[in-house]
Amino acid sequence: SSDVCSSDLPIDKKLRESETTIDKLDKNTSMGNRNYRLKFLLEDKYRGKLDVSNAKQIISDHYDVLLEKDQMNSKTICKHSELDPVEATLFGAMDGKIVTTEMVRKREFLGRFGSSCGKRNFNVSFFRDNLKLIEYKKYVINYPPENWSLIKIT
Repeated sequence: SSDVCSSDLPIDKKLRESETTIDKLDKNTSMGNRNYRLKFLLEDKYRGKLDVSNAKQIISDHYDVLLEKDQMNSKTICKHSELDPVEATLFGAMDGKIVTTEMVRKREFLGRFGSSCGKRNFNVSFFRDNLKLIEYKKYVINYPPENWSLIKIT
């Protein structure tokens, strides 16, 4: 079997090195930190155990490799940029999708609107705590967390 994943940068080394200046595993960057964690989860912790349940755990992961602890921020796989202690922003992982070989055969996948962990919520306190972003409040729709849904393509 083959696992394919990435977090906002090319997986292919030749393309990454010719088109970007990003170090795939630089723990100081959001992309590097997240890829470092993905590498550990896929190649060590869940090696040979990848299924839908574990895939949900992986894409909902809040472990910051640099800080060596769970903390929702922009450097975790679930990517909660709105909770970043250094600079909160209005972007990050806004949905989650999981597909297995069997699902591909059936033309279906699992999806979740909002963060993969189900906790994304831009509430009033977000803008109170981040006044420099207050001008964007009128554009932000505070959707309630959604459950995982099976999407079938007919």
